[in-house]
Amino acid sequence: MKGTKAISALGFVLLFAVILFFTFRQSANVSNLSWMPQRWGLWLDDHDEFRHFIGFAAFAAAAFLLNFDSVFNRSRSKFVRKFRSSRNRTGRLGALLVMVYTLELGQLVLPNRDFDWLDVVNGWGGVLFAWSIWFACKSRHRRQRRRSHESRHEPINVSTVRFR
Repeated sequence: MKGTKAISALGFVLLFAVILFFTFRQSANVSNLSWMPQRWGLWLDDHDEFRHFIGFAAFAAAAFLLNFDSVFNRSRSKFVRKFRSSRNRTGRLGALLVMVYTLELGQLVLPNRDFDWLDVVNGWGGVLFAWSIWFACKSRHRRQRRRSHESRHEPINVSTVRFR
Protein backbone atom coordinates (compact mmCIF):
# COMPACT_ATOMS: atom_id res chain seq x y z
CA MET A 1 0.00 0.00 0.00
CA LYS A 2 2.80 2.44 0.84
CA GLY A 3 4.53 1.62 -2.44
CA THR A 4 1.40 2.51 -4.38
CA LYS A 5 1.10 5.83 -2.58
CA ALA A 6 4.76 6.61 -3.21
CA ILE A 7 4.44 5.82 -6.91
CA SER A 8 1.27 7.92 -7.14
CA ALA A 9 2.94 10.85 -5.41
CA LEU A 10 5.97 10.52 -7.69
CA GLY A 11 3.70 10.51 -10.74
CA PHE A 12 1.94 13.63 -9.44
CA VAL A 13 5.27 15.43 -8.96
CA LEU A 14 6.50 14.35 -12.41
CA LEU A 15 3.31 15.59 -14.09
CA PHE A 16 3.65 18.90 -12.25
CA ALA A 17 7.29 19.18 -13.39
CA VAL A 18 6.27 18.51 -17.00
CA ILE A 19 3.56 21.19 -16.79
CA LEU A 20 6.07 23.68 -15.36
CA PHE A 21 8.58 22.79 -18.09
CA PHE A 22 6.11 23.38 -20.91
CA THR A 23 4.64 26.49 -19.28
CA PHE A 24 7.90 28.35 -18.72
CA ARG A 25 9.82 27.44 -21.89
CA GLN A 26 11.03 30.34 -24.03
CA SER A 27 9.22 28.97 -27.07
CA ALA A 28 5.65 27.69 -27.21
CA ASN A 29 6.53 25.28 -30.05
CA VAL A 30 6.83 21.63 -29.11
CA SER A 31 8.13 20.48 -32.49
CA ASN A 32 11.60 21.94 -31.85
CA LEU A 33 12.25 19.66 -28.87
CA SER A 34 14.90 17.07 -29.73
CA TRP A 35 13.29 14.25 -27.74
CA MET A 36 9.74 14.84 -29.03
CA PRO A 37 8.75 12.79 -32.11
CA GLN A 38 8.41 15.22 -35.01
CA ARG A 39 4.90 14.11 -35.96
CA TRP A 40 3.61 14.55 -32.39
CA GLY A 41 5.30 17.92 -32.03
CA LEU A 42 3.78 19.26 -35.24
CA TRP A 43 0.33 17.98 -34.29
CA LEU A 44 0.57 19.52 -30.80
CA ASP A 45 1.73 22.83 -32.28
CA ASP A 46 -1.23 22.87 -34.66
CA HIS A 47 -3.70 21.90 -31.91
CA ASP A 48 -2.56 23.99 -28.98
CA GLU A 49 -5.95 23.71 -27.25
CA PHE A 50 -5.66 19.92 -26.97
CA ARG A 51 -2.20 20.26 -25.47
CA HIS A 52 -3.59 22.27 -22.56
CA PHE A 53 -6.71 20.16 -22.21
CA ILE A 54 -4.84 16.83 -22.14
CA GLY A 55 -2.03 18.06 -19.90
CA PHE A 56 -4.24 19.55 -17.24
CA ALA A 57 -6.74 16.69 -17.42
CA ALA A 58 -3.94 14.19 -16.67
CA PHE A 59 -2.57 16.37 -13.87
CA ALA A 60 -6.01 16.89 -12.33
CA ALA A 61 -6.79 13.17 -12.52
CA ALA A 62 -3.62 12.46 -10.55
CA ALA A 63 -4.53 15.19 -8.06
CA PHE A 64 -8.03 13.79 -7.51
CA LEU A 65 -6.80 10.22 -7.12
CA LEU A 66 -4.22 11.06 -4.47
CA ASN A 67 -5.39 11.32 -0.89
CA PHE A 68 -3.47 13.98 1.03
CA ASP A 69 -5.78 13.90 4.06
CA SER A 70 -3.29 12.10 6.31
CA VAL A 71 -0.78 14.92 5.73
CA PHE A 72 -3.35 17.63 6.37
CA ASN A 73 -4.82 15.93 9.46
CA ARG A 74 -1.41 15.64 11.17
CA SER A 75 -0.54 19.28 10.62
CA ARG A 76 -0.40 21.57 13.63
CA SER A 77 -1.45 24.55 11.54
CA LYS A 78 -5.16 25.32 11.36
CA PHE A 79 -4.60 26.93 7.97
CA VAL A 80 -3.12 23.74 6.50
CA ARG A 81 -5.85 21.58 8.05
CA LYS A 82 -8.46 23.61 6.16
CA PHE A 83 -7.21 22.00 2.93
CA ARG A 84 -8.57 18.60 3.91
CA SER A 85 -10.68 17.27 1.11
CA SER A 86 -14.40 17.54 1.11
CA ARG A 87 -16.59 14.69 -0.02
CA ASN A 88 -16.52 15.87 -3.64
CA ARG A 89 -12.98 17.31 -3.68
CA THR A 90 -14.33 20.77 -4.52
CA GLY A 91 -11.52 22.48 -2.62
CA ARG A 92 -8.99 20.63 -4.71
CA LEU A 93 -10.99 21.50 -7.84
CA GLY A 94 -10.86 25.20 -6.97
CA ALA A 95 -7.14 25.06 -6.25
CA LEU A 96 -6.47 23.43 -9.62
CA LEU A 97 -8.55 26.04 -11.46
CA VAL A 98 -6.63 28.83 -9.75
CA MET A 99 -3.34 27.08 -10.54
CA VAL A 100 -4.17 26.96 -14.27
CA TYR A 101 -4.84 30.70 -14.25
CA THR A 102 -1.72 31.48 -12.21
CA LEU A 103 0.55 29.44 -14.46
CA GLU A 104 -0.77 31.26 -17.51
CA LEU A 105 -0.21 34.60 -15.76
CA GLY A 106 3.37 33.52 -15.04
CA GLN A 107 4.06 33.49 -18.77
CA LEU A 108 3.85 37.29 -18.82
CA VAL A 109 7.39 37.57 -17.44
CA LEU A 110 8.84 35.53 -20.34
CA PRO A 111 9.86 37.59 -23.39
CA ASN A 112 8.47 35.35 -26.16
CA ARG A 113 5.33 34.16 -24.37
CA ASP A 114 2.02 35.85 -23.67
CA PHE A 115 -1.17 35.35 -21.69
CA ASP A 116 -3.95 33.67 -23.65
CA TRP A 117 -7.47 33.23 -22.30
CA LEU A 118 -8.04 30.30 -24.66
CA ASP A 119 -5.22 28.42 -22.92
CA VAL A 120 -6.82 29.13 -19.54
CA VAL A 121 -10.25 27.98 -20.72
CA ASN A 122 -8.82 24.78 -22.20
CA GLY A 123 -6.88 24.10 -19.00
CA TRP A 124 -10.05 24.64 -16.97
CA GLY A 125 -11.89 22.31 -19.34
CA GLY A 126 -9.30 19.60 -18.74
CA VAL A 127 -9.56 20.00 -14.97
CA LEU A 128 -13.37 19.95 -15.05
CA PHE A 129 -13.34 16.92 -17.36
CA ALA A 130 -11.10 14.99 -14.94
CA TRP A 131 -13.23 16.07 -11.96
CA SER A 132 -16.48 15.02 -13.65
CA ILE A 133 -15.09 11.58 -14.48
CA TRP A 134 -13.74 11.21 -10.94
CA PHE A 135 -17.07 12.37 -9.47
CA ALA A 136 -19.09 9.97 -11.65
CA CYS A 137 -16.90 7.01 -10.68
CA LYS A 138 -17.02 7.96 -7.01
CA SER A 139 -20.82 8.38 -7.08
CA ARG A 140 -21.24 4.99 -8.72
CA HIS A 141 -19.00 3.40 -6.09
CA ARG A 142 -20.99 5.09 -3.27
CA ARG A 143 -24.28 3.92 -4.79
CA GLN A 144 -23.04 0.32 -5.03
CA ARG A 145 -21.79 0.45 -1.44
CA ARG A 146 -25.13 1.80 -0.22
CA ARG A 147 -27.07 -0.89 -2.12
CA SER A 148 -24.92 -3.70 -0.75
CA HIS A 149 -25.31 -2.27 2.76
CA GLU A 150 -29.09 -2.11 2.35
CA SER A 151 -29.28 -5.65 1.04
CA ARG A 152 -27.28 -6.99 3.99
CA HIS A 153 -29.64 -5.32 6.45
CA GLU A 154 -32.87 -6.25 4.71
CA PRO A 155 -35.39 -7.88 7.07
CA ILE A 156 -35.88 -11.60 6.55
CA ASN A 157 -39.36 -12.77 5.64
CA VAL A 158 -39.77 -15.87 7.80
CA SER A 159 -42.77 -17.15 5.83
CA THR A 160 -40.58 -17.73 2.75
CA VAL A 161 -37.83 -19.63 4.58
CA ARG A 162 -38.10 -23.41 4.21
CA PHE A 163 -37.48 -25.39 7.35
CA ARG A 164 -36.53 -29.06 7.31
